[in-house]
Amino acid sequence: MTGGTSSQATNSGRAWRVGLNAQLLSLAPSYRSAGINRYIYNVLVNLPSSPDRYRFSTFLSDRRFPAAEHLNARWSHLPTANPWVRIFWEQVVLPAVLWQEKIDLLHAMAFVAPLAAPCPSLVTIYDLSFLRYPETFKRGNRLYLTQFVRMSARRATHFTAISASTARDVVDLLGVEPGRVSVIYCGVEDKYRPLPPAEVDSFRRKHGLPERMILCRQTSC
Repeated sequence: MTGGTSSQATNSGRAWRVGLNAQLLSLAPSYRSAGINRYIYNVLVNLPSSPDRYRFSTFLSDRRFPAAEHLNARWSHLPTANPWVRIFWEQVVLPAVLWQEKIDLLHAMAFVAPLAAPCPSLVTIYDLSFLRYPETFKRGNRLYLTQFVRMSARRATHFTAISASTARDVVDLLGVEPGRVSVIYCGVEDKYRPLPPAEVDSFRRKHGLPERMILCRQTSC
């Protein structure tokens, strides 16, 4: 990662100050607790404590999240669960906070980085369905994502995509140079694992299921 402040951090030998924009994280049982939310949650709970290399400032809104001490939680005083308030916070408040805390690198964990960020930024892109299938999005949401993601594409230092397909879309649809995109696949939570055969057989018999089957959530199919 290149850029003024991050290079200074490396050259001085001090720990990098890394900002994590996790404002979308929500533990509420709603649409916000879907895939992107799980990604953000698991990134945060699995970040190791390495104070000699990295010092985190994690920007959060849901106080139910049990932020570990090394994440150095920064709780928003604004109601950023409201999308318009969150956009205001990201674009107006966050740049000032990054400057005050002398952040060397910002990880924008969902699509958009502040346009006036005073440091290099890494942006995670999950998919570009709002560009591929715009008719499936509400107009306001589609316009916001289209405009701000395109602007982020011009200003962000680097991108991570969760699949090779998404990485190709970032290059093809946003005009980002391939060298600015890295594919980092999602991990697998511990709860997704093979169960003991006896437990599987018991479940199958109880529900009258065949030996070979495909399970899928009704809301997703």
